[in-house]
Amino acid sequence: MAFVSSFAGVSCHPPPPPPVSTPALSRRSLLSGAAAAAVVAALSGVTPAPARAESGGLAGVVSRTFFPKSGFNAPEAIQPGDIAKDVEALSSESVKGAIKKLAGYRDAAAALRQDFKADPQLAVGTKARALFTISDLRNVLNEVDSVFDEESQKETDRVVRRIIQDVEELETSAAVRPGTPRTPKKIDRVERWFEKLDSDFERLLSFVQ
Repeated sequence: MAFVSSFAGVSCHPPPPPPVSTPALSRRSLLSGAAAAAVVAALSGVTPAPARAESGGLAGVVSRTFFPKSGFNAPEAIQPGDIAKDVEALSSESVKGAIKKLAGYRDAAAALRQDFKADPQLAVGTKARALFTISDLRNVLNEVDSVFDEESQKETDRVVRRIIQDVEELETSAAVRPGTPRTPKKIDRVERWFEKLDSDFERLLSFVQ
């Protein structure tokens, strides 16, 4: 007797797999995937090294560029008018004196920068240490910072820390071995730290003007 298959007419091929959905581009995928490599490569050529260091490296630059959040990873989005100040404290003699000293530090740094432009082999570290005693600078910065409310200090504290770092990095980047001239690359790096220091002084002063 002939055997007739009960599966006649039924395809034995397995069903096709379901389509794979393409996930939306997220912050994590951007920072960790191939897209991040391309973006980081592009940004590294236009973002100064001091700025990249301050913002948490190249990943920080990518995050600030594509996923900015005011007051968190994009503090520059905060405008001077957004900062709350204690008007009474701002008019006190101690604070007014600190603001005057802060402006003096800014002007002294700007003058040193001009001297450096005229002579790139200038003993920047020695002169910077004579201009900026870190403990005195910190006291002035803290006095100015005291006029802001707690929420505003999330930004102003950040600028205060940056100024201290700028001065320290300026001295470090300017250091050379005795008898060794600065290379063009080192000269450029010192100039970038001068630029950043000036920018941070101006930003903090803009909050009390």
